[in-house]
Amino acid sequence: ILLLVYFVWFTFSSSIGDAYGIMAGQVDNRDSAEPKVTPEQAVKLCDRNFGIGADGVIFAMPGVGGADYTMRIFNSDGSEPE
Repeated sequence: ILLLVYFVWFTFSSSIGDAYGIMAGQVDNRDSAEPKVTPEQAVKLCDRNFGIGADGVIFAMPGVGGADYTMRIFNSDGSEPE
């Protein structure tokens, strides 16, 4: 029997009128610098009626090149900020 346990940390943060969901420790993606969630899934996650109701989602992932963390941000429309 193989038992896999993954930890997904989630918090909701609001600042200056914008609200973002912050996720770290993504399932099946612990060693990747890319979020497991697609832009389309981020749109559903941010939905005000059926999701978390956020203006976007921030994904914290393992660092690259000596950094502690890297992050990727998706806005509620699935785009990435410039």
